[in-house]
Amino acid sequence: MSSQVRNLSEDVFKFIRDMQDEVGKETRAKVGKRIYTWSEHYNNWIDIIQPVLRSTSKEEQLNSMVIVRLLELNNQLFWILTNVIYNAAYHQVIRELRFILDSMMQAYYLDMEHPEVDIYCKLEIVKEIEKEAFGTRLIERLPIQHKDKIKQLYSILSKYSHSSYKELEISIRRGKVDFRVTPTFDDELLAQCENLTHKVMDVVYLLVLNRFPQISPVVIQDKITMEILEKFGAELTTNYLQSRTGSV
Repeated sequence: MSSQVRNLSEDVFKFIRDMQDEVGKETRAKVGKRIYTWSEHYNNWIDIIQPVLRSTSKEEQLNSMVIVRLLELNNQLFWILTNVIYNAAYHQVIRELRFILDSMMQAYYLDMEHPEVDIYCKLEIVKEIEKEAFGTRLIERLPIQHKDKIKQLYSILSKYSHSSYKELEISIRRGKVDFRVTPTFDDELLAQCENLTHKVMDVVYLLVLNRFPQISPVVIQDKITMEILEKFGAELTTNYLQSRTGSV
């Protein structure tokens, strides 16, 4: 411990980088190709945002909250990938996933309910409806399919965003405390981050396709995108695409 304290005081950033390198090596060794989960979602992000931008006018792009949040996913997916692999920040990743879900649902609501107003007006609307612009209250107001499944997902994510039984149980009942003290690889928590990422991205894809239904044929024709959706069990998205075309 004394050597760690000395190293920390001498160069805190080197100390953190060394610790991250160790976690990253262990994660890659034990997880293998599973670490590509988030890069595959990133590939899908690229393959979805491109037809969205091609099929919308500059004015619509500037005034669509969904496009704002869709662009933001670029940074968020990189952040999640980095923090899962190098920081073992599993609970923090799940909290970010809840924000992604919340913000995209809010964006979809604003675009659908107020299609004619500009982005500044939508921002003011957020201020007015702030108490009901997230969570299950917002889900109830969405013109979207599968509300019950989305609520269930939101409930799971929320358990990691508060000091709850679910958030504490893994440490107290199962004795997993290392990851709370220093970045420490944990396969069970990483698997939970994977699973919840798949589910959140499934809802994100569903919302984007509902907002921009004109891109559905492009998505369906993209073999790699469809393979990734099926691989990760994006049931809500594939069901939507099937309803639009009669087959997938």
